[in-house]
Amino acid sequence: MRFAQTTILAALLALGTPTLAAETAKQATLYKNPQCSCCEEYAAYQRENGFEVKVVATHDLPFIKREYGVPADLEGCHTTLIDN
Repeated sequence: MRFAQTTILAALLALGTPTLAAETAKQATLYKNPQCSCCEEYAAYQRENGFEVKVVATHDLPFIKREYGVPADLEGCHTTLIDN
């Protein structure tokens, strides 16, 4: 009887795990140059690692980088904000 209870509990916990992961996923907004394809690959990488990613194509990257204090020597083709 104890084995059956343990097995049922383990099955219920295993079924509930994806729901817990989805509820705790971090939010990311990725601002990218519209012509850049590597940024989409980075968004896919973030999704594979538990982030919900909103991709925003924009030509205003210099403004976004200044607004969030990205140093000029660290600027690239995209900027990602996590839980912001």
